[in-house]
Amino acid sequence: MELQCTGIANGGDAVSRAEDGRVVFVRRGLPGERVSVRFTHQARDFARAVVTHVIQASAMRQEPTCPHVASGCGGCGWQHVAFSAQHELKRAIVVEALERIGKLVGVDARVTNGPLLGGYGYRTTVRALVENGRVGFRSEQSNDAVEVDSCEVTDPVLEYTLMHSNFGPAREVTVRRGTVTGEVMVIVDPSPDGVRVVTGHSVASLRVVGVAELADDDQPFFHEMIRGHRFRISAGAFFQTRHDGTELLVQLVDDALRSFEAPPDVLADLYGGVGLFAVTLGGRFADVVSVEREGCSSRDAAVNLATFDNSRAVASDVADFDLSSYTRGRSTLVVADPARAGLGRIAVERIVACEPRGIVLVSCDAASLGRDAALLAAAGYELRSSVVVDMFPHTPHVEVVSCFDPPL
Repeated sequence: MELQCTGIANGGDAVSRAEDGRVVFVRRGLPGERVSVRFTHQARDFARAVVTHVIQASAMRQEPTCPHVASGCGGCGWQHVAFSAQHELKRAIVVEALERIGKLVGVDARVTNGPLLGGYGYRTTVRALVENGRVGFRSEQSNDAVEVDSCEVTDPVLEYTLMHSNFGPAREVTVRRGTVTGEVMVIVDPSPDGVRVVTGHSVASLRVVGVAELADDDQPFFHEMIRGHRFRISAGAFFQTRHDGTELLVQLVDDALRSFEAPPDVLADLYGGVGLFAVTLGGRFADVVSVEREGCSSRDAAVNLATFDNSRAVASDVADFDLSSYTRGRSTLVVADPARAGLGRIAVERIVACEPRGIVLVSCDAASLGRDAALLAAAGYELRSSVVVDMFPHTPHVEVVSCFDPPL
């Protein structure tokens, strides 16, 4: 069947309509293209398809630069999109989600692109499958391994380690690196027995651990530096996967916090992870609290905040934390950086109960941003701006920093 693609959806598929009126999400399609497709899923009110032939190509289309795409590697789902066009497409995804899911109007002028980050050699955390001692990445739409001998988006030190090491009988391996500290950690599933790791570069330290060690409260860790602050990051703790992008996120959140006209009494850093925003931005506040439910991340936050007299780390789900009792009516600004599912109703209720003078929401999924924006709007908080950060070039993943103003 031939289809005309008219838009772009969250997840990176183009949007079209079948002759019967159903919405069709077209994998590997781009807005403005006419394509032949093969249907992969059909439901009563929508369908999914994949491009088999491009009849009329978009100016945004390019030949994939990575040689492993032809072998089926699914690591970078937007290899067919020119790098110069990806940022604007992601902005379009965010606008569409805020309008369709968030039911907001006049959104386009409030959504802007942040500074452009480099598109290659950026990933400082990479997970790979292992077969016969060699690494591979999952193929598109399956868990099968595609053997690779290079990866253009991986940090060069980690790329060399992945491609030249022998991981023996392992099933999976995760490599992590502190860009500034030079520390490298290799996490092997199930164990490092029979594994020979080769770095090929001068590294400050190399630690090879098995996944069993991640079950302990006292996990192995490495360090990274952000804005001159040293962070302990446990093997199982989340941390952004590129150093320049993390620095940019901190700057955007800092700019957003400073844009609110509020005395700097309390900063609530929700879903705080290892304390990124609390550590880097908490110095000008009288009181800082970082709330994180994941055990290893929360323990890291306690260590990273230990030298700050005005700060504390709380091990709790945001939905279970009584923020309004903690703030006790003091002027409060909130930073929230939830996982892909977003804040949700209960967390929004917890946040608005303390009547914050401003909310900065860091979203890693456009659909959850749309849902959260709708919940915040219902509580009287108005979206002032959203800045799209292209943290993951050559993929449809988005990162968005949004400011919400309180009710008048």
